[in-house]
Amino acid sequence: GQKSCNNPIEEKMPSHQRDIDAYPIISLVAHPEDSISDLKREIQSQFASSWGLEGRRVDRDGIHLGWELVFSDKGNGRELRAAQDTEHNRHVLSYHLFLHSYNIREGDILHAVVRRYI
Repeated sequence: GQKSCNNPIEEKMPSHQRDIDAYPIISLVAHPEDSISDLKREIQSQFASSWGLEGRRVDRDGIHLGWELVFSDKGNGRELRAAQDTEHNRHVLSYHLFLHSYNIREGDILHAVVRRYI
């Protein structure tokens, strides 16, 4: 069925973009030496269509513009000096760095943040 929408911005969006699952969890196999670009390409290959990325410009690494991977040091099974969730422990992952640059380990959760274009 059709989902009702109280947000006027979302009402203008095609239904395939309104119906994005905000909390899909997928398991990826990666090596600490993999670059963030490598990881984004892998994720993009699975979700570009459902996230509405197709048709957007791509960067020099072939990654569609308008989405980022975000990692929080807190909430991934580790406490860093009992840190609260602040901007100091959340990172937008830079394409030219590697997974080990952020101390990302097995079992950690990364979040994809996708900008909506209207």
